[in-house]
Amino acid sequence: MKKISIKKPTVYFLCFLLIPFFKPVGLTYYESINRIFQIWKLVSMFIMTLIMCIPIVCNRKFDMIVIKKNGFWGLYLFWIIYILNNLINRIDIGDIVNNAVISVFLLGIIRYAVKNNWENDLLKSLQFIFKIYIVIQLISVFIINQGVILFEPIKDDYTYFLGTDNYSAFAVYPMLGVILFYEYLNRNTKKINQGFLLTILVTISYLYIKSMTAFSCGAFLIFLLIAYINKKSVTNYINFYTSIILLILLFVSIQYGHVQMVFSHFLENILHKGITLNSRTYIWEASVGLIKNKILTGYGSFSNEQITNYILYGTSHAHNIFLELLLRTGIIGSVGYLWFIIGCAKNNKQYLNKKPINLLTATLIAYIVLGFMDYYVTFQYFYCFMGIFYYAYCFIEKES
Repeated sequence: MKKISIKKPTVYFLCFLLIPFFKPVGLTYYESINRIFQIWKLVSMFIMTLIMCIPIVCNRKFDMIVIKKNGFWGLYLFWIIYILNNLINRIDIGDIVNNAVISVFLLGIIRYAVKNNWENDLLKSLQFIFKIYIVIQLISVFIINQGVILFEPIKDDYTYFLGTDNYSAFAVYPMLGVILFYEYLNRNTKKINQGFLLTILVTISYLYIKSMTAFSCGAFLIFLLIAYINKKSVTNYINFYTSIILLILLFVSIQYGHVQMVFSHFLENILHKGITLNSRTYIWEASVGLIKNKILTGYGSFSNEQITNYILYGTSHAHNIFLELLLRTGIIGSVGYLWFIIGCAKNNKQYLNKKPINLLTATLIAYIVLGFMDYYVTFQYFYCFMGIFYYAYCFIEKES
């Protein structure tokens, strides 16, 4: 395979457009910086919309931002139900609409880049941004745990550059997946080693701050990466579908079979979780009770009043990917969301034996495993990752 060709001016331009879509959580503490990011995002969306609309002026087919592809309809269904639920419950829809629009817009940018031969420049710009973000995250973890408060604490927890402990992991691991995918496409041994080193450092950082869920996810990701690269047959046994099935069985075993009692010593002394998994079993029980009442469409977001009134054991989310999807959008929205993920994965089935695809698959599985104990549906890093995953075969074909 030939080395990826890169046009530096295009890379710089794409970096300018993409950075505001990935605003680090820690920076929201600084009002002036937060406002700059908001204005910057609007400017980027305006510029990109103009670029996509140029074909109209030239009397050519309009390259629409909205992608009419199998799987993406599931994402649109998920967001529509989420927004409608908030409207019905008279809850502010500003943030949800913003996240829905940005997720679709990011997918549109990736599609446009692939259609117009910018795919290599796009990958280069993303891995450049993500590497810087992860390095700053690692630095912030060390500095803050030495007693320096850089960002606003959330419920007495440290806020790092990309958010609190587990919360930040939902940004870090998709970024690592994109970085590793780019470096394996580029066939640069030095950079590949850098990507793995970054993954190891991130995993160690979560052990350092005692975020055992994020650390366990990182350790599992490292295991999958090594297994997928050295023994391709592993993909026949550990893949997205088997992972989903095993996680559902694990949830049932914990919630209804109380299997965690067998591992109480390990949980309490090694993971520091306790047999309730830091009260998650209580939250899951409350979530199941709520879901039964609105099984088809769910509730959308909860108001501050509902949260303080202990509607969900005093928390704002279900702390589990399956329950979170069902709680927000019911069976209909959850099926749409999974349809989106499966559609992205199935789009590369003819290249399942390729290492770059396997790296993305490993990252997706680790992300879902991370979601077993926490989950946030609004992270743009994930939608960017899934957009790269959907068009991964295009990157491989054009690079060959």
